[in-house]
Order: sequence, then structure tokens, then C-alpha cells
Amino acid sequence: MDAMPFSCEPFTVDSFDSSKCIICQSHIDELLSVVTDRGRPTLLNFCRTREWSILADILSAQTGQTVLVHSSCRKRFTRLTTVDTYDTDSSEYSHTKQLRSKHESFNWKQSCFLCKEDVDFQYDETRARHVGTLELRTAILQHCEQIDGP
Repeated sequence: MDAMPFSCEPFTVDSFDSSKCIICQSHIDELLSVVTDRGRPTLLNFCRTREWSILADILSAQTGQTVLVHSSCRKRFTRLTTVDTYDTDSSEYSHTKQLRSKHESFNWKQSCFLCKEDVDFQYDETRARHVGTLELRTAILQHCEQIDGP
């Protein structure tokens, strides 16, 4: 199944079919799973997050009844990283986890790890040095002792 944008509900109250996936309302080759009692509140929470009032009403009304969902639809629907990216402008849900892959990586060979300035080790030997783990630890501890001093 292709990536699903969840910008709006794919059905109305009248067109809802309980024999299909509750999220995508389509028949695909993937098997349908039954939503557990523990999974129902999670789906309800994400219905509110995504502002899917029809699905929230259906889930609330069908307490005790079997609700079917594709595993891939459930995973995409409840993935926090897609909520604010595609669906809602709500400030309540706008803060998602920042991934390292989204930020520029730090260049350990060309930059100082303390100040992040680029260093040219060929011409800046008095300002910057290549260090090894033990040497760096010792130098930093000595510098800290000098700062704390007597």
C-alpha cells in the first residue's frame, strides 16, 4: 500500500462499511486485524489529534463490537511524526521528535567540538590540535582544575 496522507477521513457516516478497514475503508491484499481493547483508546486519541470526528464517533459507538484495521494503516495513522507534518495545524500536537537525520551532521575532522568553528589544522597548529581520547580527557580535566583552582 502506498503512503497514505491522512488529511481527511475517507468516508462519511453513511458510506462507512464495518467489514472494511476502519481507517482506509478499502479492500486490499493485506489481512485485517481486530482492534483490541487496548488499541481502541489509541485510535480514538489519534482521531482527535487528526480531527477525524466521524471515525471517533464510530469507534465510541461500537464499544464491544469488532473493529477491523489493516496493520499498515494503523501504524501510519498512529505515527506521531506524520501527524503535524501532514494533518493538523494544532499547536497542541506540533512538537514532534527531532531526528538526527534531519539536521546537518557535525564534521569531527574539520571542526572544534567545543566551539563548532572550522579549523584548518595545517595552518592553525597554535590554535587547534588533533587529540586522542585519553589525551583529550586529561587536558580537559587539567583545564577544569585550573579554573576551579585554589
